[in-house]
Amino acid sequence: GDVVASDEKGYVVNIKQAATKATLNGGKAINQSMLDSGEELTIMENGRTAFLKLNKNMTVEGAVRQLGSIAEKNGLDVTVSGSEGAITVTHNKYGEDHKFTVMSTTAGVLSEQSGAPKSFVGSDVKGTINGEGTDGNGQLLIGLGVNSTTAGLALRYAPKTGMSYDAKNGTTVGTVNVEGGLRFQIGSDPNQSAGISISDTHTSRLGRGVDNDSQFLSLADIDVRDVQGAQDAMNVVDQAIEEISSTRGELGAFQRHTFGSAITTLRVARENLTAAESVIRDTDMAEELARFTRNQIMVQSSTAQLAQANAVPQNVVRLLASQ
Repeated sequence: GDVVASDEKGYVVNIKQAATKATLNGGKAINQSMLDSGEELTIMENGRTAFLKLNKNMTVEGAVRQLGSIAEKNGLDVTVSGSEGAITVTHNKYGEDHKFTVMSTTAGVLSEQSGAPKSFVGSDVKGTINGEGTDGNGQLLIGLGVNSTTAGLALRYAPKTGMSYDAKNGTTVGTVNVEGGLRFQIGSDPNQSAGISISDTHTSRLGRGVDNDSQFLSLADIDVRDVQGAQDAMNVVDQAIEEISSTRGELGAFQRHTFGSAITTLRVARENLTAAESVIRDTDMAEELARFTRNQIMVQSSTAQLAQANAVPQNVVRLLASQ
């Protein structure tokens, strides 16, 4: 299926689960006793490790900061923070593909059990677009290929703080307007194509759904001639900026994942074709060399036979001449 342009009302977006980041919320706080005993703290993410052995010369706050610095220096894609010695670790990306593992000497500081690794995994967004099924990838909601109107349609949903969702029936969070889409041929087979559509970015379509006392329905309606209007306008503008940023993210993800993958695949196919052509050329060369060698042998054989045939008359002539 392809993405079909929506009507003025747009496609309803229904969310059953918002995307989350893998997060370890601060448990047992680091104390002086742990500093004195040499508590060991470990964070592992995507093959990289941040390890810190505490000592009595450290402070509680300093230990947390140092663990965060080591994680950053070693390239872990996590943020380490703390409050009164309780450590919080949060992955910087959303979704099930992004996780980390922790371990601590003392149970409850990082891992639940002493010296036993504990993993934390994020979750993908779940929901429907226009009542049709989707796949979640982090914050991206992508229409299934079998959908009749939203196949391949991708949108990014960034949840609002404190919002809850109906896990069974879903919660309507807004609409998305689709004004046609573009499809790209990304492979050698007829069915190897990918499509992308973006939301309507006219000012009348941006910043909608923001509660405000000035009754602004969209970015096109803002009026800053009074204090209340200016304050409400800021909220509408913030929402519009989030929507534009989301659209930019969708385009970037499409370029990076779809086009990037297609380019890599086509490059490999080109290399394979070049190698196949080389094999064919080598075969042709071998055939020509065999033909040339055969002809050369035949010429040499003919020459030898002629020489042998001429040798007998020459011998007779020499015998007669000697008489």
